[in-house]
Amino acid sequence: EYSEATLEIFNILGQRVRSFPLKASSQRHVFSWDAKDHWDREVGMGTYFVRLNVFGKDGKLQRNETTKILYLK
Repeated sequence: EYSEATLEIFNILGQRVRSFPLKASSQRHVFSWDAKDHWDREVGMGTYFVRLNVFGKDGKLQRNETTKILYLK
């Protein structure tokens, strides 16, 4: 089943740095973050959390997964 999703990036304080909507598609999504925030400013080195939210056809949250990443320049 193909679903809408969002990919969100948070800093260590839990503030959302950037989010990316992902449209339902039969294709695999490949993602690369340019280490910039919503205002196109480069973020600092450190720990970030990436959360993937997958929504069902009814718009309700079906699944979410979070992982930690370390950004180094």
